[in-house]
Amino acid sequence: MNERAFLRLGGIFGILIAVDSLLAVLVYFTMVPAAQRMIPFQGADAFLASLAQDRGGFQIYSLLYALIPVLTLLPVTAVYFRLRNVGETWSLFALLIGMIGGFFWMVFGFQQLEQMRYLAALYPVNQELARITFSAPMILNPFNGVTGGFISVWFLLTGLMLLKTDANRLLALVAFIAFADLLFGFAAAVAGFSVVANYTAVIAGLIGGPLFWILMGLELRRYAVPEKSMRGTPTMVVAK
Repeated sequence: MNERAFLRLGGIFGILIAVDSLLAVLVYFTMVPAAQRMIPFQGADAFLASLAQDRGGFQIYSLLYALIPVLTLLPVTAVYFRLRNVGETWSLFALLIGMIGGFFWMVFGFQQLEQMRYLAALYPVNQELARITFSAPMILNPFNGVTGGFISVWFLLTGLMLLKTDANRLLALVAFIAFADLLFGFAAAVAGFSVVANYTAVIAGLIGGPLFWILMGLELRRYAVPEKSMRGTPTMVVAK
């Protein structure tokens, strides 16, 4: 597989991220019982009692959520190859942030998937322990630090570097919007405004993230076309 094939594959995976994100939001608002939704949150007891009775919808949502960072690892690398000609050092730094953030997000997502299954089985047996476990801090993602604050830096760096290429300016704008949304959600979580943080997460999952990855997927596929000569990319010289 050559570099252009990798970029095309990265573009496909980018679009798959958007599809997965939209499916996760759709499942959340159509299949997850109202008592299990964080917007509006009805309390730990209502959540756990509902989860013990019907965990299917939340399990599907959690699986789709956990798959997002898995799908992200390849296109984040492809974005590095798209941007390295306009800033090798910064694009490499962004790649490291994206890969580290994606890995911890992936671990957190699958941990959450298993934790919800555990809580559904635990609540009918020991309600007090279930409440304590549910209310415990998220060890791998406190204050949405990985999925919010950490990943937001990747969007900021990517947006800044995109401005130096001939990519669609809308793509850079959406990257900045995603940065602002995720950073604001992280700050809200740190300040204790969990409801605000939940709303920013929904906006990112429904609008910012999918729109960015659709546009980035298309950009990666466009960039992979050999006849194209991009600003910030050495022009191909054909010998006569």
